[in-house]
Amino acid sequence: MKLPTGWYVILDSKEVQKKPLGITRFGVPMVAWRKASGELVVMSDLCPHRRAKLSLGKIVSDRIQCPFHGFQFDAEGTCRLVPEIKRDAPGIRCQTFTVREEKGWIWLFWGDSAQAPAELPWFKDRKELLHYSSYEETWPVHFTRSVENQLDYAHLPFVHKSSIGRFAKLDGEMKSECNEKFIRWSLREHGDAGIEFVFPNIWINLISSKYFLTLAFVPVSETETKLYLRSHRSYLTWPPFSWGMDLLDRWLNRWILSQDRSVVLSQEPSNSLMAEEQLVGSDRFIRHFRDWMKKA
Repeated sequence: MKLPTGWYVILDSKEVQKKPLGITRFGVPMVAWRKASGELVVMSDLCPHRRAKLSLGKIVSDRIQCPFHGFQFDAEGTCRLVPEIKRDAPGIRCQTFTVREEKGWIWLFWGDSAQAPAELPWFKDRKELLHYSSYEETWPVHFTRSVENQLDYAHLPFVHKSSIGRFAKLDGEMKSECNEKFIRWSLREHGDAGIEFVFPNIWINLISSKYFLTLAFVPVSETETKLYLRSHRSYLTWPPFSWGMDLLDRWLNRWILSQDRSVVLSQEPSNSLMAEEQLVGSDRFIRHFRDWMKKA
């Protein structure tokens, strides 16, 4: 996929356990796995020998073994064993990706790894994660449509008129800030509450100091985007009270996203950069996002 370089959230850390996990990200088949120490590895899911999926294989002594002919690759992607000849083949290599694991997420640097900044993108003054519940779903749309939906505040009273749109009074004085790192806006009468999108693919809805939402827009392919939505809170964090609140959070998030989904899936074309649209003043954050996308 043609996307700007940067550290992208690609997975929830909990998704990668002992077995290899096959995924598609940026239109590329990948496999995520862990060494015995827990260290994460993400590499191409296609064996360079005969292009079989490595994710169908298993982990043997901190190497991933191809299910087709048993070739074994280490964490750097080098072939360390060809069973037929009983030795390594350093010239046979599998592409590996630069990844980090922090804040319960797995991040991948899309671009030249030599240019990867040491600091991961995150939200201003939002270091604590509190207790959170998770909800995820995949939309059959391009990355641009899913992100722009959350930057479009003017749709709230209409798409969400039966849910959060009832509280969306958008006629107040708005304060906003846009630069190459983030888009941030809030209504002055709401205090510190507001929305922030941090490039390239994470978003926060700060409702209060005790409750907020985070969302990662994960580019799967040109026609799919996976959404990881978390509800964070500092209350009702102990079982069994937390279980009931987690269920309620997931139900609410599914309901609200379903309202967005039906409208976003109706937009054509799926990639908004290819659309002929007549944008208005309330679309200024979408304009800024598209300018960033054009840097790819």
